[in-house]
Amino acid sequence: MAKDSFKLSDYREGKASTVPCPRCHALVPAAGTMCPECGLHFRGQAGDFAPEADKTRKPHRAMRIVAILILVGVALAIVIGLALTFLPGPR
Repeated sequence: MAKDSFKLSDYREGKASTVPCPRCHALVPAAGTMCPECGLHFRGQAGDFAPEADKTRKPHRAMRIVAILILVGVALAIVIGLALTFLPGPR
């Protein structure tokens, strides 16, 4: 199977003839009911499973924000721990 590129805008406008398989990401004919690479069967047509731009971008951004907040929290805990360990306390 040729590895053509998939453009979501082409699919939405009805121009795409292939869509990526949700399991193996191989390109599947938009009217197909089964992926020729991994054998995944679709209810309806493969085109019904095309990714939506809104659903693919937001989780990545949210995960990035959570990861940054966790890293900041860990760094803050390390700094406070070091400060309590090495700075002289009240006598």
